[in-house]
Amino acid sequence: MGDAAGVVFPHQLLKDHPSLAPSRPVFLVEEDRYFSDFLFHQKKILFHVASMDAYAGMLEEQGFEVYRIPHERGHTLAGLFAVLKERRVSRIRVAEI
Repeated sequence: MGDAAGVVFPHQLLKDHPSLAPSRPVFLVEEDRYFSDFLFHQKKILFHVASMDAYAGMLEEQGFEVYRIPHERGHTLAGLFAVLKERRVSRIRVAEI
């Protein structure tokens, strides 16, 4: 794996996301802010999961290497950073929406 990766959060499922490049793996993050920080209706959470599934499928069809970082209350970002470190990713690309 290269030294750079794209990171995408649930509210950033954009067709032309600025952190995407065919040479970079993409990490889709089920971040706490969208899954457990607030008392969202279960249908909204299900919508996030389904949207991320569809987005991952679209990216994979386009040839992107896609990884999911599952929600783990209070530890999701720590899980992301652990995976990035394990895969020797030293630069991440994110979008400020």
